[in-house]
Amino acid sequence: CINRDAADLIIKHAQPPEENSFRRETAQDLEAAATGKLECLVALLEQPNKSPLKRRVTPLLCAAANGQLDVVDWLCSNGKVDADEIQAVGGAFWWAVRNVHIPVVKRFFQEVKVINTNLLFAACYSGNVEMFTVLAEEYLSRDLEPLKKPKPLHALQASGENTLVHMACLHGHVELLRHLLQHDAIKERLLQAKNSTGRSPLVTAIEAGQLDCMKELLSYKEVQQEAKDPENHRLFLEIAVVFGTKEVLEVLYTEEFGCALEP
Repeated sequence: CINRDAADLIIKHAQPPEENSFRRETAQDLEAAATGKLECLVALLEQPNKSPLKRRVTPLLCAAANGQLDVVDWLCSNGKVDADEIQAVGGAFWWAVRNVHIPVVKRFFQEVKVINTNLLFAACYSGNVEMFTVLAEEYLSRDLEPLKKPKPLHALQASGENTLVHMACLHGHVELLRHLLQHDAIKERLLQAKNSTGRSPLVTAIEAGQLDCMKELLSYKEVQQEAKDPENHRLFLEIAVVFGTKEVLEVLYTEEFGCALEP
């Protein structure tokens, strides 16, 4: 959906032989949705459906991934989609977040009752602070069900693995990392959170070789205490040697960051 030529080839050739009636001509609606040709899309969708196949790639997904708000609005307003299609992992809503199409994301808010947490983690891929803020505010404002509040941000984990801070460190989004850590009430819990493998955000940043995130984390006293603990030094060095770079080791050996590992 990002590269329309590649998407078209996949759509044309990836179907099993017995479903091969889904060919080039039925991909025209996807191209129209991706390029924002609403009149063309409407005409195509109003034709009799000769081969009703349930497709993973849909006009809604193509429109959302490419930021075509008019197309998304028409599809939603005319009953051409359902909440399951919007909310699916890797679906239309997810791609709108991933590609930072904020107007489309706000339109989807009108169609769903619950903001799935996978969307917050999708925002961590791009690292766009405005996108994350819009999503987080909407997520926290909605009840999951009567008398049940959404989990606080510091308690969220992607499929039981990484926290939001881990994801920001993994992808090197230092501005998003600062945004997540700006609230003193949850800062300490975020900094000390462990993922499913027992890794802290600092260890994740070391593994990923994300120097800016390492430096940002080491500016907090809670992380400096972790870095100064002799029991952690061997772990840091092993990870830096296996996953990191010379620059990672230099940061770990620098007094400025309160680490200063012994050779």
